[in-house]
Amino acid sequence: MAMLRHHARADASVRAHVPVWLLYSARTRDDLIYGEELERLAGPPTLALPFSVAAWVYQPAAARGEFRSILATDDQPGAYAGLFFQTMATGQLSMSYADGGTVGADHRRTLDSNAPIAADAWVHVVATVRGPTDMTLYIDGAPVPATYSGTGGPLVHSAAPARIGAFSIVPANRPWLGQLDEVRIYACSLDAAEVATLFAQL
Repeated sequence: MAMLRHHARADASVRAHVPVWLLYSARTRDDLIYGEELERLAGPPTLALPFSVAAWVYQPAAARGEFRSILATDDQPGAYAGLFFQTMATGQLSMSYADGGTVGADHRRTLDSNAPIAADAWVHVVATVRGPTDMTLYIDGAPVPATYSGTGGPLVHSAAPARIGAFSIVPANRPWLGQLDEVRIYACSLDAAEVATLFAQL
């Protein structure tokens, strides 16, 4: 079982002295996560607002039609807890955090991009979360229009494990099909300049 690798500071030139968890980083292009090869992580970080999540994703057009998970920090079937970062059935980017209740919009806060990410191409995605109606989604270093939903309470974690590329909370969620790289959680809200720097340097 893979463990989180906690770095004492964030990436050089992004923001010093802010914890960043590098959950997965490919050592070579042959070492990327493919298809339904899932990485399960023990001991997910206990986050509080604000935080940011970043990843490089490659999603084939054939993977559309289902919700596809990038990262879930608390993968507990039948419950909403922690954060979950995914794409929707038509390819929109989606960031949610949850209050530990049962599955339903009244136990989560969500921001969905209005347009899908590009298919059949590497895309850099970032979500920054500062509050229930204070989030930003970035695609390839630029903020994108997005829509809020859900009425959940404060972020609550559970004892469930984190998972990259998988999300079993509800049956509609499916494993990531494609590739993932440089999956990171930051214990801060990256600003627009920092997101652009991160996009340019990775």
